[in-house]
Amino acid sequence: MKRTINSYYKDNLVLRLLNEDDLGITLLWRNYEAHRRWFVSTEIISTKTHFDWFYRYSQSDEDFIFIICNQHGTRYGQLSIYEIDWMNKCAIFGRFLVNPDFAGLGIMKKACRVALLLSSEVLKLNKLTLEVKTNNKNAIHIYQSNGFSLSGFAENEIQIMQIALPPNDVK
Repeated sequence: MKRTINSYYKDNLVLRLLNEDDLGITLLWRNYEAHRRWFVSTEIISTKTHFDWFYRYSQSDEDFIFIICNQHGTRYGQLSIYEIDWMNKCAIFGRFLVNPDFAGLGIMKKACRVALLLSSEVLKLNKLTLEVKTNNKNAIHIYQSNGFSLSGFAENEIQIMQIALPPNDVK
């Protein structure tokens, strides 16, 4: 059963779990041409595929997708913490999508920092890993400025980065 995670408020941002009401806008963001090129699969996603994916996501206790918004509900984007290994306290970080209306304003950089705090304080994780295309300079800058460092390379021009989170048992 999927655990409940309350909305997380920090630095004038809210990270709340994705819900069915968000699927229309997140599908638009995912299919936006400027975004698709940064994903492994660059194909346009159908509504049925998106809803099927959401159903699988909603059943998994290892996969959490957060909508990034303000306290008034304006949606800035999304991010995920997924493939969580609860025993080893590690996960994959990513699936960043920005609402095109808010691109270039620094919101995703701030949201990354807030998500790292949530990962440590709420999820009690110790390590996050991510994969990013080597030519995605904006994303790499965001990750590096939040403490991620290069840990290797995968196939197809993919860079692997990771971060050790501060111990979550320290007050």
